[in-house]
Amino acid sequence: MRKKQIIRKILIKQFIMELTVIYDYSFLISSVLMSYPFYKLPILILEMNIIKPKKESLEAYIDFYKKNKFLGYNSKMFDKFVSLTRFQSGLDKVYCDWCGLINGINEMILYSIKDYIRSKKNIDKLLKKLYIPDYAIYTMRTMSIYCSPIQFFKKEIQTEINIIHKLISDNYNVRLDENKIEKIKLFIEWLYFGEYIERTWCPFKHMKNINYKRNYYYYNSHNIENLKLASNILIKEGKITCNNCIKILNKESRLRTDEESLFKEYASYIKKL
Repeated sequence: MRKKQIIRKILIKQFIMELTVIYDYSFLISSVLMSYPFYKLPILILEMNIIKPKKESLEAYIDFYKKNKFLGYNSKMFDKFVSLTRFQSGLDKVYCDWCGLINGINEMILYSIKDYIRSKKNIDKLLKKLYIPDYAIYTMRTMSIYCSPIQFFKKEIQTEINIIHKLISDNYNVRLDENKIEKIKLFIEWLYFGEYIERTWCPFKHMKNINYKRNYYYYNSHNIENLKLASNILIKEGKITCNNCIKILNKESRLRTDEESLFKEYASYIKKL
């Protein structure tokens, strides 16, 4: 299936699902409640629009993946970084799968940048050829009108930049000026922009009380079987983290759903590029 057909199929199905949600007053009311204090409502609406897959973003991430393949990643790495299994159904699954795609690809590219430098490949090629879609830049600028998420990750962003500097220094015996790695810095900022969205919305990340009931989370604290699984993780690991919890819960067939990800064909198309 061609790229345009895949994207069109996603957008049509998503639109149909959104129409059903419009008539769900409990969803709309709970969305407003989530914005309390209510001056945050415009930011919430903006974030929801960012989370929503659109033609521009769907096309952008195909180009993003394709144009940065010189970094050396492949379909096997894609499967290790991208997860489409954190929700069972509904628009939550659509948005969460899309979030998983964006953040997974971002993390894979950052890993590949570091690996590229460790392998002492052509550093000039990396600095010139690294591609960041206009969609990412536009999204960050639009969001900054209300609130710049990057401000919450200044320490983490600087830590990543310092790691890049050290890797370049260790492997090429040179210290580059900040302007030389401007593209890498911009990409890292975009990565943490996506991390901000995920931490705000993902129940596995922010662990906040949600104002409306959703029975289809993979982990349900009111389900005795789920609690037993969580207990086993605590006994074995001494703590519960997002990764090991999801890994174990996803192995349990009774927690799985037959509903296919809206992005299955999209992900397959990307992996074949």
